[in-house]
Amino acid sequence: MPTRSAAPSAQTLAAAVLEGRTLDEKLAAWPEVDVRGRACPIPDLGRPVGLGLAVGRRELPSVWRADLQAADGRARVLHELMNHELQAIELLALALLRFHDAPAGFRRALVATLRDEQRHCALYRDRLVATGGEVGQQPVSGFFWETLSPAETPEAFVAGLSLTLEVANLDFCRTWRARFASAGDAASAGVLDQVYEDEIRHVATGLVWFTRWSEGDRLQAWEDALVPPLTVARARGRGFDAEGRARAGFTAPEIERLRVVGGSRGRPPRVLAFDAAVEDRVAGRAPGPMAARVTRDLAVLPLFLAGAEDVVVARPPSTAFLTRLADAGIEVPRFVPEATREALGPHRPHSYVPWGATPLPEPDLDALHPGSPWDPRWAALSSKSASARRARELWSDPRGLVDEPGGVWTEVMEPGDGPWVIKAPFSTSGTARLRGQGPLDARQRVWVERTLARDGEVLWQPWYERVVDVSTHVTVLDEGVRLDGCSRFLTASAGAYRGAVLGLWTRDLDRDVLRAVHDRSAGPCIRERLEEAAREAGRWAHALGYRGPLSLDAAIVREHGALRVHPWLETNARSTLGRVALALGGRTAPQTPAVWRVERHSAALASALLEATLDVGPEGWRSGVLPTNDPATADVLLTWVEVGGVGVALASPE
Repeated sequence: MPTRSAAPSAQTLAAAVLEGRTLDEKLAAWPEVDVRGRACPIPDLGRPVGLGLAVGRRELPSVWRADLQAADGRARVLHELMNHELQAIELLALALLRFHDAPAGFRRALVATLRDEQRHCALYRDRLVATGGEVGQQPVSGFFWETLSPAETPEAFVAGLSLTLEVANLDFCRTWRARFASAGDAASAGVLDQVYEDEIRHVATGLVWFTRWSEGDRLQAWEDALVPPLTVARARGRGFDAEGRARAGFTAPEIERLRVVGGSRGRPPRVLAFDAAVEDRVAGRAPGPMAARVTRDLAVLPLFLAGAEDVVVARPPSTAFLTRLADAGIEVPRFVPEATREALGPHRPHSYVPWGATPLPEPDLDALHPGSPWDPRWAALSSKSASARRARELWSDPRGLVDEPGGVWTEVMEPGDGPWVIKAPFSTSGTARLRGQGPLDARQRVWVERTLARDGEVLWQPWYERVVDVSTHVTVLDEGVRLDGCSRFLTASAGAYRGAVLGLWTRDLDRDVLRAVHDRSAGPCIRERLEEAAREAGRWAHALGYRGPLSLDAAIVREHGALRVHPWLETNARSTLGRVALALGGRTAPQTPAVWRVERHSAALASALLEATLDVGPEGWRSGVLPTNDPATADVLLTWVEVGGVGVALASPE
């Protein structure tokens, strides 16, 4: 009686796939196989002519700008999709060889998935040829192989392939399917439909196995299992397919977390941190408890200056808050509670971007940039009195950049009869300053004496009837000074920052003010003077060796009924809330009025912000309210954007 021939081993077929030097060898059909594992050598990866992997070159020319109305544009995309499937085939073959002692059910799943990927690769190849393209017509990335071939455990492999790259492919399949259909290529769109349905099954299978191997929070276990540079952020493509993830077995809370998770997708991240106590640190003072509370509340604000691959030093906000940001079109970065190597994990940062350079960095930041970058000369850039001295030097400049800035006292003097303000050198946002009118009274004199004893000097300035408060922002670079823009800010009666007008800073100004801003009849207009004064401040900073963000506060005031500009009131050598306002203003729809608010916390206000909604259109934010720090966890300050004249009732005292 004839004996039934033994099925070929998975090891034999997997080795043939890895060693194959032609696409036909890679795509050869797999019959029924024996999945029982045994240790055997792993051959070097072979590749068809023209498809050599550009390992280390992750950023090959992007196909996202390909014109799918043209045959060569469609061919470019199909060639890349084919290469992705080919790498998946090779990785699955590698897994069969490497994980020879894995459960038989898992190995059967690898074989089934490999067969699907062979079919996908062949479908893309056939569509490529049908559009007039050819295999090997363009360089191909080796990112998948480079990042997943080092996986040493089945858990790491499944976390990287099934739960990361294939989950992201749910998004990419939907996006490319829509683009091909829009271009009239129904056949390619149909291929993507097939791939999409198979990917859901692959993700579901991987999720089942990973759940068996993991304990506790599944998403945290997944993140822990990934081999750098892969991160959970890589599990998101263009668009976000919640339905496909749900069909694959992810829970609703997991899907919401996946939608807003941030982190590096390959490039080393920048690490950004907010610090409400920059001036204290520059002055050599220990920050007070209120500065720590404000820092905790506003620590998330650098997210508006960051990219999705960056890291913001802040306690992770609630998923509900991050979901609202994602709904508003904001790419959410990764959050870590402290800037330490342990918190950042294995992903080495590109750079640390503090809110401002200070001589007293927190000790655990030394590991991020060894050797303090602080130069004592930079203290002048944050000092109100030093800035006033520099402004006085420019007072007689023929360009008329600045006006009389007030005086620096090193001893108690009399301020005169009119209204005035006296500032400590390192005061900020309405703090460490004294307002009055006429001669000093006993209490005011004591304040000045104590401040002089502590800081050595104070700045006296007339208190102007302010019409417009403006900050002009520059970045000081090695090659010079870059003008970033102006923001018009709002203040309380005591001078504390209360927000900003978003977008065009001259929006809704009275006609006489707007006319003065642009009037050149007596020389440079106010706008030009503001910008040139900021550039001059940047050149001063550059000469001191400073590099980074710099802002110059200015004011348009009314004196004796006439409008005047004071374009140089004080410099801030750090990021500022005004710079955040610039970034927020770029998200509003054109010609749409918008305001950013910064107010004291109250339960009623927090509740109103939790319920507020924002209408987002293709051109940006159109109307409504968006919290910009988390109302659910804030303690001292709440911040939010009001768009299109829609606001919330201020339930906190000024």
